[in-house]
Amino acid sequence: MKIKLLLGIACCVAAPLVAHGQRLTSAVEQEAAKYSRAVVANDYEKVLSYTHERVIDTMGKKEAAIGLMKKSSEDMKARGFGIEDTKVGPALDPQKIGPWIITVVPETLTLRMPGARAQQESFLLAISVDEGKSWKFIDLGPLSEDQLFRLFPELKGQFRMPPKRPAVPEKSP
Repeated sequence: MKIKLLLGIACCVAAPLVAHGQRLTSAVEQEAAKYSRAVVANDYEKVLSYTHERVIDTMGKKEAAIGLMKKSSEDMKARGFGIEDTKVGPALDPQKIGPWIITVVPETLTLRMPGARAQQESFLLAISVDEGKSWKFIDLGPLSEDQLFRLFPELKGQFRMPPKRPAVPEKSP
């Protein structure tokens, strides 16, 4: 009888936690998709609205960040490079680190380059300071672990960067 009672209590406690985790991952995936679409569309204002403030600060605040992104995009386009599409994958299980909830969202970028296209697997680090109501993102693709931990020292020892993968050229039809 005690075992059934304990199992019943455990289920009652665990079910809301699982449901909360599913709501968080669904919300972060939707927000990550909006962020990714803004990147493809070169909508710099929207990209920055989803970018963590510490990243924006390292770029010299909002106006400087917009200028840097615009110049980078123009330089890439002039050389025949660009991001054609992104697809967001299922978010990893969220975890609580201090006042934050964090998760990693995988994404696949379709890259255009002179005479070819490629698929690049990458990751977004998502951070929420309001229990998952809103999310800010950090593109882990261009960052080393050292760079990430300089920006977010609170993550050191509590977060592991996913492994980087090389771009895979698409096969010609």
